Amino acid sequence: MKAAFAGLLLILLPSLGWADDAVPVVGCRSDGQLGPEAAPKTHPSPPLVSQEDAAKLAYYNSGRLAVLAPRGWHCLGMYGSNGNFLLVAPSALSAKAVLSHKLHITGPGLELSFSDADTSGRYSVTNIAARVFPARKGYVQEQIQDGLISPEDLVWAPYPDDLLSRKSDNDLDYVTPSGKTGLGTNSYLEASDRPISGFASMDADNNLTMLHLRLPPGLDDLAGVIAKSARQQPQTPQ
Repeated sequence: MKAAFAGLLLILLPSLGWADDAVPVVGCRSDGQLGPEAAPKTHPSPPLVSQEDAAKLAYYNSGRLAVLAPRGWHCLGMYGSNGNFLLVAPSALSAKAVLSHKLHITGPGLELSFSDADTSGRYSVTNIAARVFPARKGYVQEQIQDGLISPEDLVWAPYPDDLLSRKSDNDLDYVTPSGKTGLGTNSYLEASDRPISGFASMDADNNLTMLHLRLPPGLDDLAGVIAKSARQQPQTPQ
């Protein structure tokens, strides 16, 4: 019975305006602690999206992280002991610029990051946890007590201009308004004349996943499906 229902669903999906095979998958090269890596040759299946959205999107995969973003963009994965992140933008992305801290995205772009709470990624984790996740105060204080984090580096309050929408004690959506500093600018995306939106989410092991997204005019309606794909990673980041 279940098999018959599944088969019927696959037949009906195109007529309902949903299809996953229309979303192309793009492999992203990576660079980091152990040197450059070629783009992966095998890929997870892209998320199921409407045919209308599928015509505008591609699924970018570094082998560690994967996310939907506008078609025709460029991508680059970065990795290290602190975690890893995936950059996607309309212009070519340079690992050299990232490693030398010279990459500044003032236009459209996307950054999806995973910070490991048990390694040097704790610096990013504690910074965000102190600002927006009071339920993780115990983790932050433990890092301070162990001498791994300086309390002078932390701010125990959200960015004043950010708009926050909490989904739970450990998960929230945010918007950093145009021209303002906030969660959105905790990334390679810099403040500009368009806002940055995304989410911050901490798992049971205190690891932090964040999305930073600025779409070009006319594509803002894709923000929801992009964020959903970022939350639903095909595998645990390594």
